[in-house]
Amino acid sequence: MEFVPGLGRLDARTGKVMGVPVGMPSPKSPGTKTNVNGNGNGTASPTGLPPPPGIDPEDPLTRFAMTSRLPVDRTILRSVLLTGLDDYIDFNKSFTHYSITPSSVTAHFSDGTTAEGSLLVGADGYHSRVTRQLVGDTLEPIDMGPRMIYGKASLKELEGVMNKELMYGVRVAVDTSPRPPPPPTAPQTGQSDNIPSDTEDPSKSTGAITQTATVPDPAKPTSPTIQPDTPPDSSPPARPSPVSLFIETCRFPNLPHTSDYVFYVLTSPTGFSTFVTCDASLLSSSCETAASIAEKAVSHFHPSIRAVVERQDRGSCSVWAMTSAKPGGLGEWGTERRVTILGDAVHPMPPTGGLAGNAALRSAASLVRVLSRRHNGVHSTGAREKNKNGNGTGGEKNKEIQIESGSGEDGWTADEINSYEVRMRSEAGRMVTLAHAAATGKYPLGLWNPLFGDPSECLSEEEARRFDRALNWDE
Repeated sequence: MEFVPGLGRLDARTGKVMGVPVGMPSPKSPGTKTNVNGNGNGTASPTGLPPPPGIDPEDPLTRFAMTSRLPVDRTILRSVLLTGLDDYIDFNKSFTHYSITPSSVTAHFSDGTTAEGSLLVGADGYHSRVTRQLVGDTLEPIDMGPRMIYGKASLKELEGVMNKELMYGVRVAVDTSPRPPPPPTAPQTGQSDNIPSDTEDPSKSTGAITQTATVPDPAKPTSPTIQPDTPPDSSPPARPSPVSLFIETCRFPNLPHTSDYVFYVLTSPTGFSTFVTCDASLLSSSCETAASIAEKAVSHFHPSIRAVVERQDRGSCSVWAMTSAKPGGLGEWGTERRVTILGDAVHPMPPTGGLAGNAALRSAASLVRVLSRRHNGVHSTGAREKNKNGNGTGGEKNKEIQIESGSGEDGWTADEINSYEVRMRSEAGRMVTLAHAAATGKYPLGLWNPLFGDPSECLSEEEARRFDRALNWDE
């Protein structure tokens, strides 16, 4: 896919380019070297925001995550990964539970069928039934409050209509509409104090770039304010909740049979409460309903921006809640050599910087490496799990986990599965902390190097070697 770096900001009402927020380095500033911290010296950001606890910009994996941008189309990736697997995959199955015997694990499905094997890998999303049975509520995700509507439109349908600033790279249309303060007797919920006020110039606010992802305290999750679809005649017309529209144009110059399209994410910290009767109704919306809500939410946007939503493929629209594993490290559980988990099933995170999908792919690659060692004549010796400065898996520092090893004759040993889980928890835990900090505005994407720095200078040659060594399984 053709990749154009950078995150541009547009005024959603006027369609005009907005300036770089105060404190952010300008992409046009000559002689400015911007690193992952945004200021070139590895200490604090230009806005005075030091990295939150648990984020070490000098950590090779964190630095790699904050400086690398190589987007992919999920539909194409899924198609590639499924190549040659038609005889091994069954669709339209609903997993209910698993059972373990001395020699195997059996997955049970709602239609009464079963599947037996040596290892069950739960990659069934953040409502994972595999995770629930394996670890209980140890990994209960946080509902961060905001709701997101995803959609896409054919680029061909938008030619001559869409704002030219949206044609390349990632852009965010910031809703700058002035809003009256909420009535004293009915305060808004799900909205943070650092969203720009009515009189504040959004182009001079560092919160403007992340206003849609600014969320309540995760320790005190709230539900969106519930308002009637049609206000009483005596009430003033409902004002739209603050929303922002993230847009990325996806081109495939080397894939002639793949159509170019524009992908969007519309976010609302108050859950689109102006347009729905309740949160449950929003989250269960059909594609058509989701598309209609999105159209209403951007109806006051400039025509060249709202065209992306108005001309979308209505059958591809969906609503998601912004959820996250708890930042600061993933909880521990006793390793079961017959069952393990990866991806959103264990570490859901906000959709910031593409970290969630990349972390899942890294976990899958790590697991494959462990499993394939047996066939290569190498046996894992197990691992000790440690929490290093909040980047590991939580619990007391240097706390070891005792694992009972299995025989390995009919599968993999507990030590081998644990060696995967130790690395997965450590790496994914760091990515959850980073994604959560970006989504809550504690360490916004604007401080990450590719957005305002030189996108070609991701990792130096020495850093690349150090990163390679740091992630070497044989160390």
